[in-house]
Amino acid sequence: MEESNYLNLNQLSIQGDISLQHIIDIEIKREINKHTELTIVGIIDEKEKDTYLDKIQYGAEINLKYGEGIAEKLFGGIIVDVEIKEYKRSYYVIIEAKSASYLMDQKLKKRSFNQINITYDDILNIVKNDYVQSGFISDDKAGQNVESLIIQYNETDFEFLKRMASRLGLVIVPEDLFNLPRLYFGISVRNSVELNVGDYEFIKYFDSFTEEKYEYKILTGQVLEIGCEVVLNNQRFIVVKSESKLVDSELKNTYTILDTSQIEVPRICNENIRGTAIGGTVIEVQGTAARVQLDIDNEAIYNWYEVIVGSNDSLYSMPYAGDRVKVYFGSNEEAQSSVSFTTYSGDGLNPDTKFWSNKDGKKVEFTPGSIEISAQSGTLNSIKLTDSSGIDIKSGLKITIRSSGSLSLNANSISIVGSNAVSLNHYPDPKVKNTGIPKGITIDSTDVSFKVEDAHFEGKEKKAYPIEAEPEPAFSEAPKEIQTKTVAAKSTAGQKNEARVESGEKTLLKGLGLAALAVGMAAAVLFTGGAALVVAGALMEGGIISTAIGVGVATAAVAGTAVGLEGAAMEGDIAEATVEEGCNEISNGQQGIDEEGYNRIRDGELGGDEEAYQEYQNKAIGLWETGMMINMTAATVGTEALPAAGVADMYLSSKLPNTLSEEENIIANNPFADPGTSNKYCIGGEEWNNYFKEVYGESNVEWTSKETISNTERLKISGWKYPPDDWLYLKYKDVYNNELYYNQANGNLNWPINNGFAEEFPGTEVLDEGMLVDRYGESYGNFFAPATDLYDTRALAPHSETANHYFYKVSQSVEVTSGKAAPWFGSRGGARQFIKYHENGKLYSIDELIDEGYLEDVTDLVKEGLIK
Repeated sequence: MEESNYLNLNQLSIQGDISLQHIIDIEIKREINKHTELTIVGIIDEKEKDTYLDKIQYGAEINLKYGEGIAEKLFGGIIVDVEIKEYKRSYYVIIEAKSASYLMDQKLKKRSFNQINITYDDILNIVKNDYVQSGFISDDKAGQNVESLIIQYNETDFEFLKRMASRLGLVIVPEDLFNLPRLYFGISVRNSVELNVGDYEFIKYFDSFTEEKYEYKILTGQVLEIGCEVVLNNQRFIVVKSESKLVDSELKNTYTILDTSQIEVPRICNENIRGTAIGGTVIEVQGTAARVQLDIDNEAIYNWYEVIVGSNDSLYSMPYAGDRVKVYFGSNEEAQSSVSFTTYSGDGLNPDTKFWSNKDGKKVEFTPGSIEISAQSGTLNSIKLTDSSGIDIKSGLKITIRSSGSLSLNANSISIVGSNAVSLNHYPDPKVKNTGIPKGITIDSTDVSFKVEDAHFEGKEKKAYPIEAEPEPAFSEAPKEIQTKTVAAKSTAGQKNEARVESGEKTLLKGLGLAALAVGMAAAVLFTGGAALVVAGALMEGGIISTAIGVGVATAAVAGTAVGLEGAAMEGDIAEATVEEGCNEISNGQQGIDEEGYNRIRDGELGGDEEAYQEYQNKAIGLWETGMMINMTAATVGTEALPAAGVADMYLSSKLPNTLSEEENIIANNPFADPGTSNKYCIGGEEWNNYFKEVYGESNVEWTSKETISNTERLKISGWKYPPDDWLYLKYKDVYNNELYYNQANGNLNWPINNGFAEEFPGTEVLDEGMLVDRYGESYGNFFAPATDLYDTRALAPHSETANHYFYKVSQSVEVTSGKAAPWFGSRGGARQFIKYHENGKLYSIDELIDEGYLEDVTDLVKEGLIK
C-alpha cells in the first residue's frame, strides 16, 4: 500500500504538562471492555532528570494530536504513571496514560439499587452522578426494566457497568478523546468506512472449527474508532480492537474486525459477593418475603428478599419490621439471595439456653433441664416440662380439654381439687341414635370412699344409697368419727337450673327471630329480583339496544336472586340450629345441668369453633346482601338506561333499512319524528343535552369545545411550575400533552438527548468573521444558529415563541461544534445549531462568547434594518 497513507512522526504532537526533546515511540491500545492505553517513550533534557517527575501530576490531562492547523485528536486522557530511565548517558521518560474512564475504576463500592420500575439507563444515571461532566451513550436495550435484584459489591464503577452490559449482551467502550469519564454502553456504530484493496493489508485469518468464528486483522493508515463499521468486499464488519504503533517514524494501525453476528458477550458475574452476608433492617414483611434496607446503602433503598422460614411446610417464622437481619448471597448472582438469619439485640445470653419468642411476649424456651411454653412474661399461662419434676400446667384463666374421641387419664394417683365445685357430667349427643345401651358416668373400683359433709344423688328412681364409714387409717391415731347418712334420690323438678332455663328460652326466641328474618330475606330477594326482571322485560320490548340491555339486566337478576336465596337458605339453617340449641339448653336447665345447649352447626359441623361459626353466619348475610345488591343494581341500571336506550334505538334504527310507511314512522318515532323523512330519525343536540341533564343533573353537565382548555387539562397545568398561557397551550396542545416532551406531573421539559443534535457525534465548523447568527432567548444560554434558518426548523420549546429574539455578528473566526437540530417539540428540525466547549468540557454561554470577542450583539441594528 502507499506509504503516504500513514501518519508520520512529524505530523504528531503531544499537549499536556510534559516536555520532550525527541519522541522515540508511541503506542495506543484500544479494546472493548478495557480502558484505552497510551504509551509514549521520549528523551528529556538531562537538566530535568531530577525535577521532571515533580512537574507532572497524577491524573493530569494529556492529548495526542495530528495534522496541521486545527489539529485532530488521536487520544485524550489522563496520565497514570511516569518513569525515568537512563541508557547510555541519555534519559528516557516512559509516560503511561489511559482514557478518563480510568477514573471510574479506582474505588471499590458497595450499594444496591431499587429493583422496582428501574431501567439500566436509570442505573447509568446514578453512576454518572458520582463524576464531574461524565456521560453515557447507551444502546436502546438500556431502556429495558431491570428484572432482578442489582447490587454493586466490592466492584469499581467500571467493573460494575461492564457486568451490567453483559446482562444485555452488550459491551462498554471508553470515550478517549475528551479527557472526561464518558462511556458507550454498547457498541455505537458512529461511522462506516469502505476499504478498497489498496487501502489495507490482510494480516491474519483465524478459523475456529468448533465455533465457526472468523477473525480478521487489517493494517491501514486510516484512523478508525472502536465500533466503526468496515466494509470489505461487500461484507460488513465491526472494529473491536486496535493497536497503533510508531514503526519507522510512521504510525501504523492494526485493527481486529469481526462480523457483527460473531460478536459474543459472555455473562459476567460478581465473585466478590459469593458467600457474603450483608446486614440490614427489616422495613416490612409479606408472606415469606421481607423488605430490607441494607447497611451498605446511605439512601432509603428497600428491596424484597425471600426469607428462609424453615423446611417444607413444617416451620414458618418471619422477622418483624425493625428487626436486624443478615441477607445471605450464596452464589455470584446477587438475585440468588435470602434473609437467612436475624441478629439478636437483647441481653442476658446463656449459650446453654435456646429460645424462640415473638414481639407479643409468647415464648418457647429450651434449657438443659426443661422446656417451657409461656403466653407472656409475668402471667400464669404456661406449660413446663422438666426432667426433675414432670409437667406443670399453669393458667390464671380457663383450661379446656376437648376431644372428639376418648380421653384417658392413667396414673398411680389422680387428685382433682375444686375451690368451689367439682362436676362430672354426661350429655347424650342428640345426633347419635339411641341404641338402648346404658350410658352415663361409671365408677368401677374395688373400694370407693366419699368424704363429704352432705351428699345428694339424683336419679329417676328413688332409692336409698348408704354411705359407709371411713375405713380405719393405718396409723395409731384414733379415727375421726364420720356420720353415716342415708339419702334418697330427689325429684329433678325441685333442683332445676333456673338460669340455664332462662338462657335457653332466650336462645329459642333468638332462633325464632332468625327464622322470621330468613323468610323476610327470601321475600326481599324475590321482590328485588322480580323488579329487575320487570325492568328487563320493558327494555326487551324496545329496539336492538334496549333488548341487549334488557337481556343483561335479566341475566343479572337471575344471578342475584340465586345468590340471595342461597344466603337466605343458610340463614334458615342457622335459625333451625339455634331453635334446637335453645330447646336443648332448656332441657339441661330443667334437669339441673349447668351446660349450654348443643348447636349442630357450631358444635357438630364446625367442631365447637366459635370463630368459624361466626364466619358461617357472616357468609349467610354476605351472600344475601350480594344478591340484593345485584338485583337492585340491575333494576336501577335498567331503569336509568330506558331513556338512553330509547334514544340509541332510534339512532340505530336510522342506520337500518325500514319498510314502514311515512305515517307509520311518524307514529313510531314520536317525540323525535321528522315527518319529512320516512326512514330516518332526527335527534338534535338539544335532545341529548336535555337527556343528560335529566339523568345526571343539570349542574353536572358541561359541554366543552375542542378548541378550549378542559377542566381536567386546566387542573393539570395549574400544578406545573411554569404553566403556559392559554393561547400558547392551545396552539401547542399536542406538544404540551406529549409525555415525550413534558413531564405531565410537574411540567418539566424533557430535552432531547445528545444536546439536541441529530448526529450522534456532531462535527466542528469554523464560523467566518462577519457571519450573522441569532438566538431565541437570553444571552446566558448556550445555543445559537445561522440567522437565515427558519424558526420551525430549530426544534425549540413552545415557550421560545414568547422569548426575545437576539442577533449577533461573528467578530472573529471561531471554531464551534456544529450539526443539524434533531426534530423535537413537534418541530421538523434540520436547522444548523452551534455550541462551543471550554477546554474543561463546559459550554460557553453567549455572554462569554461576547466577552472573549467572538460575538457582537447587533440586535438593534438588525431591527432598524441597518444589518441584513
